[in-house]
Amino acid sequence: MANTSRTIRALPAQLEDATALARVELDAFSNDPVTRPLFGPHNPEGFTFRAKELAEGIAKNDRKTHYIKAVLGDDTIVGMAIWHFYLDEESSNAVERVDLDKKEWATGANVDACKDFFRQIFKMRDRMRGQRHAFLSCFATEIAHQGLGAGSAMLQYGVDIADKENLPGWLE
Repeated sequence: MANTSRTIRALPAQLEDATALARVELDAFSNDPVTRPLFGPHNPEGFTFRAKELAEGIAKNDRKTHYIKAVLGDDTIVGMAIWHFYLDEESSNAVERVDLDKKEWATGANVDACKDFFRQIFKMRDRMRGQRHAFLSCFATEIAHQGLGAGSAMLQYGVDIADKENLPGWLE
């Protein structure tokens, strides 16, 4: 059935949404001047790798990490976001550090460039360790659906929680 509704809702993503989330991310960043040099041109192995990575994250069911989908009408996933909320110092101190030298990278990735890029991003996480905070680690809307409010809905989802909990936050 065709999707005739233009209503966008930000909802928790489910395990079965992982492939759609990877598709959204691929589309949104397909011509991004940063993403191309890091991850190379699109390839099926890279797409499968990212879908698996998202599925594993969702499956952890970690209350601190919110995988969000922007849904157009009743069923079309057009956006994705990953919010992280550390409501107390203990949870912030317990954040697992990513060892970039041991991390598995997708086929086609420029591993050295990825390590350099993510090392800089993770420095901010380390600076906030032990402090209450929120951050948005991934944020994407399909190119064809930009301008419909998907990004606003996913941002508002996290901002509402951060406001309620009085958390400082940032976008990576």
